Amino acid sequence: MMINEFVSSLRNLINELPVPEDVAYQHHALLDALVNVTGDSYPKIIELLQNKTADNDLRGFICWAFGELHDKSVIGVLQNLLNEDNRPLWPDVLLTLSKIGNEQSVESVIRLLSDEDQEIREAVVYCLGWIGNYSTLHHLIKIVRDQNESIEIRASALEAFANIGDNQVVPIISEMLSDASPKIRYWAVYALGHLADEEILPDLERLAIEDQSLIQEYQTTVASEAQQAIVAIKTK
Repeated sequence: MMINEFVSSLRNLINELPVPEDVAYQHHALLDALVNVTGDSYPKIIELLQNKTADNDLRGFICWAFGELHDKSVIGVLQNLLNEDNRPLWPDVLLTLSKIGNEQSVESVIRLLSDEDQEIREAVVYCLGWIGNYSTLHHLIKIVRDQNESIEIRASALEAFANIGDNQVVPIISEMLSDASPKIRYWAVYALGHLADEEILPDLERLAIEDQSLIQEYQTTVASEAQQAIVAIKTK
């Protein structure tokens, strides 16, 4: 792809994004800065992305752009960035890999699961939910069962189960229906609805009646999500 094609496609994308005006302005400003730095060379965009001394805002923007434009030619570059000691950039890289990564990306991503930074761990789990496979399940199971892990990351792991779509984790998810956290119960129900295993219907029917816990950030209850999961399973 030539830079004019890249810039044109990206500018059109930014214009079409349903985002607030200030966000669109920021995107255009970063795009203009990118063109100013790289001139008319597409390879220079790749060089800038790989440049350890370059501005992280620009590098993060490049990551975002490749993800939004679904340019898979940079997957290897992105994977290498996770070996770079630039932790603030990792969430941007992981988000992009969640969109364009593949099974070969999993090894680069999964090694960050033990990172001390919660934001990075959450980004890793989210990414694995989109590019993960059978080999990642035992890592996610460990996270879901870890009561010392943050609720947000455990919830992300449950969502990842739904995206990966392997029904062998249904018994593990079912354990979470009695978790102390309403948010964990909510995402367990969500995952079970997507996996659509009829054997779990009695537990979901019980929650649909009994668990009126409000999930404030979603403005819904565990019971309501259970009702939706029941419908999804019965109509699969």
